[in-house]
Parts: sequence; C-alpha cells; structure tokens
Amino acid sequence: YAFENKRIGVIGSGSSAIQIVPNLREISGTQLSCFVRSKTWISPPFGQALWDSLGMTSFEFSEDQKRRFHEDPEYYYKFRMDIEQGGNAEHEVTITGTAKQK
Repeated sequence: YAFENKRIGVIGSGSSAIQIVPNLREISGTQLSCFVRSKTWISPPFGQALWDSLGMTSFEFSEDQKRRFHEDPEYYYKFRMDIEQGGNAEHEVTITGTAKQK
C-alpha cells in the first residue's frame, strides 16, 4: 500500500501494532492515529534471565561488554548460545499438552 500523504488509523495495540506503528509514523505526510482500549502488556523477551544475570537493563552493551565479546570469542559464543537455547526452550509453551503449555 502507498501510505504517503494519507490519514492512517490503527485499531488496537497488540503485537502487530507495536511492530508497524513506529514505521508508519516515519512515512512522509501521514497523519497517524492509534485507537487503544486498554493498557498494552509486553512480555519480557526470550533470554531475559540471561540479560538479568549480566545486570543489563537495556539492549545496549557497555564498552566493557563489547570489548570482552571481541577479545574472548569463547565467551561471546557461549553468550549467543545461551540466548538461543533460552528462546528455543520456550517453544514447549506452543505445543498442546506439554507441562509448560498447561
């Protein structure tokens, strides 16, 4: 769709709206309105426990963390694998009848 110079209304604030609204507001000449009935709840991302264990409060790495990733490839590899494994472990919630799904 060509959204330039259009009035756009987004109904709801679910995951689709959260993903698309930031992009729509950047389109030249648009007037964007969002219609939201109640608060939006965003669950922590996969790998949040690892983030917490590293004392991270955002998705930006400190210069010390970046340096360690660069200087210690094994540490960086383990970090990446821990995040991947944490995300993959959540798939059980999508399978009917599993303990996590129940």
